[in-house]
Amino acid sequence: MAHHDVAIRWCEAEVRAHEYANTASNVAFVAFAVAGLRDCRSRRLPRPFVAAELSLCVVAVGSVLFHGTKTWLGELLDEVPMLGLAVVYLWTVVGLLPPRWAAPAMVCGGGGAAAGLAHYLRHRDHAFFSLLFTLQVVAPALIAFSSAPALGVRRGTWYAFLALILGGKVAWELERELWRRGACPASAANPLFWLHALWHVLSAAAHRAAMRFHGDLALAKAKRR
Repeated sequence: MAHHDVAIRWCEAEVRAHEYANTASNVAFVAFAVAGLRDCRSRRLPRPFVAAELSLCVVAVGSVLFHGTKTWLGELLDEVPMLGLAVVYLWTVVGLLPPRWAAPAMVCGGGGAAAGLAHYLRHRDHAFFSLLFTLQVVAPALIAFSSAPALGVRRGTWYAFLALILGGKVAWELERELWRRGACPASAANPLFWLHALWHVLSAAAHRAAMRFHGDLALAKAKRR
């Protein structure tokens, strides 16, 4: 399927035949996922954390396929795993909720992702997809933040997550603005050329910070049982 059938295009696709930088920068997801798997093993974190790191690897593969092919199928292989990863984020913190809320929270998280995916498949509305994914990330982040004081866990790693994800979001929005204005930089010597690649790196680092913090909470919770 031709590239004009995708729901979103990136600046590098406008100025180069192949998205070399956007494709290669996905190595950041794999690198941080490997670090996360090592953390899971060394700290004996529960299965949701292993699932989160494996899901991040799937996201990396999907992103490579999307940026490498610029097709609608590639886009789906990129973005569907992102929705799944966000559900796994919720899974890593759902045990921090009161028991009667845990199952409904997972049902809402999974159901919302499924409904959002159905809407996206029908309308190819990337703005809606971005909003849904943002809400999916914010919910577990707020659960983790609010749970820390009662468990005696410091929030420094959470603030690192926040700084990284906000930095990545700024890079994302700057890149989108350049694309909307038709001002995409053609040269890799221009720092703005690397904005989407920077988003990959910062969002991968934010994932690692979030999972480290969620792991701290899970271990603190386990010690109190």
